[in-house]
Amino acid sequence: MHFPFTCAVVLIFTLTVLPVAAGDWAIDVVPSDSGKENKVIYIHYPFSVVLTNLTDHDLTLWKEWCSWGYFNLSFELTGKDGKVVKVSKAGRGWTRNGPAPYVVAPGKPFVLNVTFKSQDWEGTENLNGPMTLKAIYKNSNEAFSGKKPNPQNQIQDDMQKLIHSAWVGQVESEPMQVTMVR
Repeated sequence: MHFPFTCAVVLIFTLTVLPVAAGDWAIDVVPSDSGKENKVIYIHYPFSVVLTNLTDHDLTLWKEWCSWGYFNLSFELTGKDGKVVKVSKAGRGWTRNGPAPYVVAPGKPFVLNVTFKSQDWEGTENLNGPMTLKAIYKNSNEAFSGKKPNPQNQIQDDMQKLIHSAWVGQVESEPMQVTMVR
């Protein structure tokens, strides 16, 4: 008789621990230029990715200038030939770094301005012409999961609480037909 109770406890624990990313955010790409028939992204000009909080409570994300948020946005583009091109942030060194949270209120946006500069992004060399674009925003606290709060160091303890309070999950935009222009 303990089996159904155990299953119920495991199910409740799983539902409260795992983030439901798709229900938390809407993600949209705002191209550099758009007409009735054609959406254009110029490689060297900015376009935007907008995350909108769909919940009834605040959600915390990381600003892009810190390592906690720098790598969170990526893209998948598919050419006419079916070849998938993955575009992600290029690695970089950090001379100064610390978590920089951004709290997004219910119904409000978090806007990321993107320019595919070759020094900032990997995978942009083959972007040209008609493609299907999908934006992916992923935040994981896996890198920090082994760190335990330290009651002896209040600053370190507060930083760990801040890191673990951020939204964790992945959300993907609907595929969009765009023309990539170099």
